[in-house]
Amino acid sequence: MENTVLSHYASINAEFLHGAGMAGTEQLFSYLPIHDHQNVLEIGFGTGASLVRLKGRFPDLEVCGIEASELMLQKAKKRFRWSGLSPTHLKVKGVPPYPFEHDSFDIIYIESVLAILSLEKIDAILTEIFRLLKPGGHFGLNETIWLPEISSAEISRINDACFRKYGIIQSNEELEDANSWASTIESKGFKQLITEPVVPKAWNKKTSWVEKRSRLFTLFGKINGKISAKHRKVEQEIMDFQNSLFEPGKAYMTGHIFVYTK
Repeated sequence: MENTVLSHYASINAEFLHGAGMAGTEQLFSYLPIHDHQNVLEIGFGTGASLVRLKGRFPDLEVCGIEASELMLQKAKKRFRWSGLSPTHLKVKGVPPYPFEHDSFDIIYIESVLAILSLEKIDAILTEIFRLLKPGGHFGLNETIWLPEISSAEISRINDACFRKYGIIQSNEELEDANSWASTIESKGFKQLITEPVVPKAWNKKTSWVEKRSRLFTLFGKINGKISAKHRKVEQEIMDFQNSLFEPGKAYMTGHIFVYTK
């Protein structure tokens, strides 16, 4: 059964569901040496906005994706077709091994996916990424982590409530800070290049026609979400639940960028 939150965001064509949104994606991309004629993999591509953005910028880039949600996969395929692209290399697969050969990719990246998983699943995916990444390739991660001032009791309370409500946690409590994430990633053999908080700032506003069509796809989804009583009800339920978990004006988590090479 699909997660209610994921189903809702898929149904309204939501994009950039991670720290700082599109600006966070641009911050991550700025540290990845992406250029045409490479093979790039995104794990957990959602409705496909980041991959389409890359393909619009680098037409000869070979983009591939792995997504656990069938609903997200179908929306991503629609976004690709809407944007004039082929969704051939988008696949649905929840857990490793992924259907690619060893050393297949120059770039692999993930945006706000690993933190909602168990440490065991994180470990398995990191091992698989190391298998798939070419020697000298780059792995980038934009992940949501807890702020150091948030107590273990608060983290457990929030995660338990989220799991009871939606079947997923808010963010992994075993990897409690950036150093814990870095140690876990490096234990797989990766070499660290960058670790820094996501900083909302101006991004590259130059967009291709591919990206403009993608943004139109997102806009139509937003409009549908506004006019549909069903979508408005789900959105309000999500907001009410979040308000019951978090104190107004208090920061609990932050986006963090990690970049590694193999």
